[in-house]
Amino acid sequence: MRLIAFDTSSPAISAVAVDGAMTRSARHEHLDRGHAERILPLLAELLAEAGWAWGEVDLVAVALGPGNFTSVRAGIAVARALVLALGCRAMGLGSLEILAESAAGQAVPAEPIDVVVDARRNEVYAQRFAYDLTPLTEPALVPVEEFATSFLDAGLLVGDAAAALAAQCRSPLRVLAGDRDPSTLARLVARRLAEGAAAVPPTGLRPVYVRAPDARPGAGASLLHVRA
Repeated sequence: MRLIAFDTSSPAISAVAVDGAMTRSARHEHLDRGHAERILPLLAELLAEAGWAWGEVDLVAVALGPGNFTSVRAGIAVARALVLALGCRAMGLGSLEILAESAAGQAVPAEPIDVVVDARRNEVYAQRFAYDLTPLTEPALVPVEEFATSFLDAGLLVGDAAAALAAQCRSPLRVLAGDRDPSTLARLVARRLAEGAAAVPPTGLRPVYVRAPDARPGAGASLLHVRA
């Protein structure tokens, strides 16, 4: 199976092209802005490096959030358009699940993995996973103070907010920054496929915002805008 997977939910774009168990091409670019303008050209470069035509892609996997509203929306719009145009399979990935995947090799049985990502406004996006990466909670938006005072379990804290939160928590914690690099995306998709993850239709790629966006599209507005 030939697949592409990409994540636009952070201040970077990660993308990977995988053929079976072989990574054919990978990109990781830090961007302050401009994810929407950059993602499709970057994917075209990725496929060129892999030596594939668009029609040879069997699966498109994309991060659904939570993360930056605009960049999450842009990534999903591109993924939906590609799946519709290519007639291929689709898979949605949790942004916090990607970070948990990057820490999987450091987890031990009975130790939870808590992913915490800076959501600004003195809040974090948080989700708990078992050591085998089974989700134990849904992604949530949590005030920093509430997380620090209510967190009582020893475990593994992962994400860009992990170090600051660990300093405020009363429980002993191991801290990892985590990573959203292309190899992590490839491992996550491979694990999902091995677990029998079912393909979803393009409309099944739904953003996970957690926090309501400051600017909202009109009722019924599509993520895809077709210009006449």
